[in-house]
Amino acid sequence: HLLTTPTLRLETDSLNHAIQILRQEHHLLEEQAQAITQACSHSLTIVTGGPGTGKTYTADLLVKVFWQLLTEEQKTTYQIVIAAPTGKAAANLQHSLNRVLGPMDRFPSIQAKTLHALLGIKHYATTKDPVRLSADLLIVDESSMIDLKMMALLFESLKPGSRLVLLGDKHQLPAVGAGSVFVDLIDLHNALSKALYPCVSLNVCMRAELKSLIDFAQSINHGSFDEVLGILNRSSLQGVKRLHF
Repeated sequence: HLLTTPTLRLETDSLNHAIQILRQEHHLLEEQAQAITQACSHSLTIVTGGPGTGKTYTADLLVKVFWQLLTEEQKTTYQIVIAAPTGKAAANLQHSLNRVLGPMDRFPSIQAKTLHALLGIKHYATTKDPVRLSADLLIVDESSMIDLKMMALLFESLKPGSRLVLLGDKHQLPAVGAGSVFVDLIDLHNALSKALYPCVSLNVCMRAELKSLIDFAQSINHGSFDEVLGILNRSSLQGVKRLHF
């Protein structure tokens, strides 16, 4: 059911209008707006990007837009859940959500959970049957850290017709256990001529103090040896120093 249309369909004109307002008020970049549009329209959406590109911020505004588009009746039953693989990542997600949303009329209190807590996993090695989640919209941060077994349990636990948004950076924080499902999902999306699910890449770094360091990291990821060596030879990057042996 991850590749089917969500049970709750949002009115397209209202969605486009809400995003247009955020764009006009300079709260969203085009690529972030695209991520929100895709997540509102699909059961599975992947949002990837490096540090400072606003993955969590985009997810927070997704929650805000989604809530504003629900009818008063839908607000009484619709469940939004946020989670992450670790307690620290869950706390960061919670803090970001509280900061971006602020007070919103009738918005329910959302407490970020670890995936272990969300899925009711106490003894991971012996877990067999997944719980059945009631979440209608589930957002998971730091998804690159999710191993194969955990991702399988997550997918199995989803309510049919719900929405799942996976956030993460394919170049950071690999899973401790077996498998790299998040990276594999991105690679599969890129390899298919007709995508089964949207994968939106955020590329614009919003944090000026990180930009030069991130550009350096991207040169490494792209295998640009000469460029990397040139940066090291003339580097004044904070936190980067070439060691001579």
